[in-house]
Amino acid sequence: MNKILIPDGQDVYRNIIEYSFHGIMLIDNDSAFADANPEACNILGYSKDELLNMKVEDIAPHSNLKAGRKLWQDLLDKGKQKGEYQLFRKDGKKIEVGYVAIANVSPDLHLFVINDITKSKQAEKDLRFSEERYHAIVQDQTELICRFTPDGTITFVNDALCKYYLKKREDLIGVNYLRYISDHIIKDIEHELTLFSKDRPIFSYDNYITLSSGEERWQQWILRALFDESDNIIEFQAVGRDNTKQKQTEEKLNEALTIINKSRSVAFTWKNAGGWPVEFVSENVEKLFGYNAEDFTSGKVSYASCIHPDDLKRVAQEVEKYSNEKDRTEFEHDPYRIITKSGQIKFVSDWSFIVRNPKGIITHYQGIVEDITERKIAEDRLKSTNKQLEDIIEFLPDATFIIDKNKRIRAWNRAMEQMTGVPKEEILGKDRSYGAVPFYGDRRPYLIDLIFEPDSNISSKYDFVKRKGNALYVEVFTPTLYNNKGACVWAIASPLFDAEGNLSGAIESIRDIDEFKMAEKALRESEEKYRTLFEDSKNPIWTTSREGIILDANQATADLLGYLKDELIGLDVYSLYVDPNDRKIFQDEIEEKGFVKNFQSQWKTKDGRQLDLLFDFTLWKDNDEKIIGYRGIAEDVTLINRSQKQLGENLEYFAHLVDHIRNPLTIICGFAQVEIEDEKTKNRFLRQIARIEEIIKQLDQGWMDTEDTRRFLKRYM
Repeated sequence: MNKILIPDGQDVYRNIIEYSFHGIMLIDNDSAFADANPEACNILGYSKDELLNMKVEDIAPHSNLKAGRKLWQDLLDKGKQKGEYQLFRKDGKKIEVGYVAIANVSPDLHLFVINDITKSKQAEKDLRFSEERYHAIVQDQTELICRFTPDGTITFVNDALCKYYLKKREDLIGVNYLRYISDHIIKDIEHELTLFSKDRPIFSYDNYITLSSGEERWQQWILRALFDESDNIIEFQAVGRDNTKQKQTEEKLNEALTIINKSRSVAFTWKNAGGWPVEFVSENVEKLFGYNAEDFTSGKVSYASCIHPDDLKRVAQEVEKYSNEKDRTEFEHDPYRIITKSGQIKFVSDWSFIVRNPKGIITHYQGIVEDITERKIAEDRLKSTNKQLEDIIEFLPDATFIIDKNKRIRAWNRAMEQMTGVPKEEILGKDRSYGAVPFYGDRRPYLIDLIFEPDSNISSKYDFVKRKGNALYVEVFTPTLYNNKGACVWAIASPLFDAEGNLSGAIESIRDIDEFKMAEKALRESEEKYRTLFEDSKNPIWTTSREGIILDANQATADLLGYLKDELIGLDVYSLYVDPNDRKIFQDEIEEKGFVKNFQSQWKTKDGRQLDLLFDFTLWKDNDEKIIGYRGIAEDVTLINRSQKQLGENLEYFAHLVDHIRNPLTIICGFAQVEIEDEKTKNRFLRQIARIEEIIKQLDQGWMDTEDTRRFLKRYM
């Protein structure tokens, strides 16, 4: 950076700034670039000469200018600031930078430390290298000189001191020197004055005063005792200079060092020698390596000894490779492992800068080493997760493909290969339109394009497009699938988003539903056939829920019970039982056996008539074999039951009648045999008796036949 800000003798700080991978800039009060290090130029894409002829407004989005002016004013008011801001690179690319700013590090100049966080913002949340060591010491100050006696009386002052204090020489001579010492150190200075000797003739201190103008200033003083021939102090000479700006700069530098030491970035300077001895390292090194700064700078621990043995050879090869490139000034190692003092293995990133002497010989390497263990673990997990997702997609039963935000095909699974006959090697990386060829015969827009162009007329190519959340569904006939045989397919497409919620691609799955369509048609025909049989049946058929609510019934059921069909649907069957207990018996039996057969019960019609019904019912279950109701057929056996009853009563009467005929007839027959003497009359009488007996035999046979009929009816009705 400019020598005005980094005096001679501060090579470490200068090199860290010049070779830092953080952009460091100075911006004046008009927001014009006053200086910038190489990384700042790299981040913004401009050369240093170009930047020095530009203002911040030249590379800031117009929409951010108002907010930018407010941030600028806040910086000037508060003195320091950190945050994030959007800028345009020279190539027109918008980037987001994180920055730390300190106002007035030098009069009318403001320090900005920037990082391009466009890609790494999410992964490196709390890593901010806020400020580089910066030390601004004002040069060429006129020294303040005075002399005073051992009792403190001032005997001499120079013009510079008078001018500094805005006093005349006579106003200062004769005044006690301690009068111009800050109250909080005056006792210390009095004590130090008693300690001067030939062996200790010099003492220095910093003084904080308030001038007569009210301005508060820092001074640095060097006191030298002057001795006589007997080694007695005869006078003190004081040489001072105003170091207010240096003090302020040191405070800001300490702030920057504090930020560095609280971060996970460690600053190193390595000698170009075997083992890379450490010449300088930031104090926070212990957090990462377990060794303190002195362990490294004293030579007790070399940097090479901390690199994992399996990575050391590669790291050395990288150093050698980049060092042999004459124009190379910096390089970045591939991540490597270190072993901490406790034996823990960590992953680090290392951005190194090559330091050459005027002869071009490499003397040192300076770098920033950062702990990326957590990021590395996260990246490995992400790779593993991505591999698992790739395997899942690859072996999905549905044909599936993925396109990226540039509409290039990035995945084409096995099911897709089998459906289309196109191997993934022939289509991966091609434009998504090639994915339409196996289905439609040419390159054309299709469902997945609607993810990127929701308002286009692509929807008109389909009979319908359904949307559920972000997903789109279609059912379409693809004429060229399966070597132009064609097939009806079902497809679903959904967008894919990155971690920031930006559209990063889309995925589409396709399923051949020809067999489903055929099954659907067969089911529909079966249902229509069942409905026809159901409605046309002369026997009552109905379905109830498990709770007894009629869910469906045919017209025969309505006719039998005297209801309209609509009146039956929703009716509780308990209201139809003459004896409601029959319902419980029916339910217990059907749930135990899974069916009932010839279950007889009395039901009531709408007009109050009682009917004898015979049920044949089965359980009705869902796909999970859960009972949801009962369905079956019934038969009205009211007339049969009544006929049986009447027949039984007739048989009983008939038997009684035969007995009443047979018994008197037997008596008459005996009487005729004994009492009637006239043969002719007797024969006629006996013939009539024989005829009556024949009738009785026929009645007996008829009774037996009727009884057989009744037994048959009882058995089968």
